[in-house]
Amino acid sequence: MQLSLLVFRGAHEGKEIAIRQSHFCIGRDESCEFSVPCMAVSRRHAAFLVREDRVLVRDLGSRNGTFVNGAAITSEREVWHNDQLRLGPLMFRILIRPQPIPCPTQESRPAGKPAEGRLAADAESATPRLRLPGAGLERSSSGSSPPEWAAIAAGASLLEPHPQFRKS
Repeated sequence: MQLSLLVFRGAHEGKEIAIRQSHFCIGRDESCEFSVPCMAVSRRHAAFLVREDRVLVRDLGSRNGTFVNGAAITSEREVWHNDQLRLGPLMFRILIRPQPIPCPTQESRPAGKPAEGRLAADAESATPRLRLPGAGLERSSSGSSPPEWAAIAAGASLLEPHPQFRKS
């Protein structure tokens, strides 16, 4: 899982802080993983604890309290994706995302074997496209006209008859 804090209110609003350790301390003290230079935040205010598939927030005896979704916590509490965390004047949104599944890279495939069904950047236009080997969707290097599906993707009408079947 990927855990992070999104600054909800304050000078760094919108900034996302990644939490990569199983124990992540927030406070004024410089030894904390996230040091906050604010007198309303205790030296060691609160900590995140990651245990297996659970995320817990623990108040570390702070003077101004730790709040999850507006409720004060006095010891430890499990938190979920999009919960709000308040430490003194600081407000955060807790973001918990599943771990992404790694895609095989070019280096991990045998030489000359294309990536099947992967999103790839087109070298000529740098726009993403789906590459399906053998389906005739690759752009040819001969400069021939793009296939009909490209015209449909560009906004051509689906109700127009194919040029091959139009009456002359």
